[in-house]
Amino acid sequence: MSSSTGPSADLSVRVGWADDAGPLAAVQLRAWGERYAGLLPPSALPDPADDATVAAAAARWQQSLQRPGDARNRVLVALDRQRVVGLAVTQPATDPDADPVADAELTELAVDPGERRRGHGSRLLQAAVDTLLADRFRRAVCWLAAGDDDTRHFLTGAGWSPTGRTAPSTSPATARSRSSRCGCTPRCPEPGPTRPPHGARVARVPEEAAGAQPPDHPPWPQERARIVRDSLGVGVATGAYGISFGAVGVAAGLTVAQTCALSLLMFTGASQFALAGVVAAGGSPLSAATTALLLGTRNTLYGLRMAPLLDWTGWRRVAAAHILIDESTAMGVTRDSRRAARVGFLTTGVSILVLWNTATLIGALAGAAMGDPRTYGLDAAVGAAFLALLWPRLQDPANRVVAVAAAAVALGLVPLTAAGVPVLAAGGVALLAGVLSRRPDPTEIPGEVPGERTEPEEEGR
Repeated sequence: MSSSTGPSADLSVRVGWADDAGPLAAVQLRAWGERYAGLLPPSALPDPADDATVAAAAARWQQSLQRPGDARNRVLVALDRQRVVGLAVTQPATDPDADPVADAELTELAVDPGERRRGHGSRLLQAAVDTLLADRFRRAVCWLAAGDDDTRHFLTGAGWSPTGRTAPSTSPATARSRSSRCGCTPRCPEPGPTRPPHGARVARVPEEAAGAQPPDHPPWPQERARIVRDSLGVGVATGAYGISFGAVGVAAGLTVAQTCALSLLMFTGASQFALAGVVAAGGSPLSAATTALLLGTRNTLYGLRMAPLLDWTGWRRVAAAHILIDESTAMGVTRDSRRAARVGFLTTGVSILVLWNTATLIGALAGAAMGDPRTYGLDAAVGAAFLALLWPRLQDPANRVVAVAAAAVALGLVPLTAAGVPVLAAGGVALLAGVLSRRPDPTEIPGEVPGERTEPEEEGR
């Protein structure tokens, strides 16, 4: 990431590196010395001229840059002829009322006092907003000291707005704020990649300030009802296909109890059909289990994506792993908040679990009397449900190209490879496209379509 906006192409912004630790510490200490000079007593401020203080801060920066605590912790540096003159830090929000999936925090925005009014602050703020969009955040907050009017004016001039939230200080130091907005005493923590001293949560960036149109969000009860309705629709369409597996399982030589046990314990349709197919063809139980396992490997990738999104622990995580299937993942991963993702995932997974097992029992008992389930069109239900889930993503031309390429690879491999390999190969095409493309997907979050942005006037930066 870089930007050459400004009076000279030598002025830019890029991602911070571990080698920037020393310059970052020095710039931050000098910026803090000026920013909090009127808010804190001199004894409470770190000394930017003290070598030990700078070295300790540099060590903390280096550790954070080399081993960030979260994949979405970002450090951006402003450069003047490759010299670090400013920094911005973004990360998932940590406030109790925040959703770490949708909410971010701008934990630091600092420019070297000797480099102010050259556009560095505006470039850093714009790069931070672009980074938040790329990381799929919808909102951002920034905590400021109650008397930090310069930064507050700068952010509000860029489209941020006060939230009215304040936080008490835990510092034993006493200092009189220049502002009456927050009746608390801010403290100065150790410099480094951490939240600066604060007294009020001053700004939240609206979507229009980030170059996107704000989505029309219904109240949560309405949104939850819509998610439940859609999830149950997917559950009914997919669960009904369990009748087909029940009939196929018994026809393959499995008992009714064995067929039902597969649906209850394995609970992944493609793997169940693969196992029954191998058994029906006279294959050994080992080869049948291997084929089913090959198809089930995709669920491991689902788990890596869904675990941090759902953020369940203990028995809830164990229970969620059992209903981690294609449909529940699709209905959870497309949501823009954790609670919405949980509702979509849980409703879809539980409804399919209940209906799939019920339908399996019906199909196994009916057996030959029912005939071929495909006669009733049940084999098309799963494909239709997946197409409905995929369709909104195909609004983007790049996604359509990836979908066509993945389908072509899968169709080409069907006559050449074992069952399950074409599906995994198609997923590999999508994964490769995602790695090679660094642009954000505008269909990932509704309304997240980048537009023109203008640099805000730099107030006090």
